[in-house]
This record gives sequence, C-alpha cells and structure tokens, in this order.
Amino acid sequence: MQSCGGVRFFIKNHPKSCARHFVRIPAAYTVWSVLGLLIFAGYTVVDFNRLRRAGKDEAIPLAASIFLDVFNIFLFFLQIFGGRS
Repeated sequence: MQSCGGVRFFIKNHPKSCARHFVRIPAAYTVWSVLGLLIFAGYTVVDFNRLRRAGKDEAIPLAASIFLDVFNIFLFFLQIFGGRS
C-alpha cells in the first residue's frame, strides 16, 4: 500500500517529469542532462572533500560513491552528445 502512495506522491509532485514520458521535447532532455551534470559534479566535489577527511573505515563507501558520481556524469554526457533519433 505504501508503494502506491509513493507513486501518487511522485506523480503529484513531479508533473513535468511525468509529461516527459509522453511528450518528446528535445530541449527538455538537454536541460535535464545539463542539470544532472551540475548536480553530480557537485556531489563529486562533496564526496572528494569527505574522502579527504575520512578515516580508513569510510574510504571504501566513499570511493564507491565517487565511482557512481563519475558513472552518472558519464551517462549524462552520453545523453547530451549521443545521437537521438
């Protein structure tokens, strides 16, 4: 029952992202990709700062987090520079 409530919350609070699934607007995809790049670039900077201050116990999860940040940045670059037909 909670997952249905989560879906309702998502649809209610994110109408633009729901509309993206039905309407194809190329500029919206570019804007979304650039915003994603900016967000994950910020996450990467924060994670590197956390890694610099971290002890040995926190290093591995932070390294995995940095890997995922870089992977997401790569995916957003693919969305920007990849050909869409």
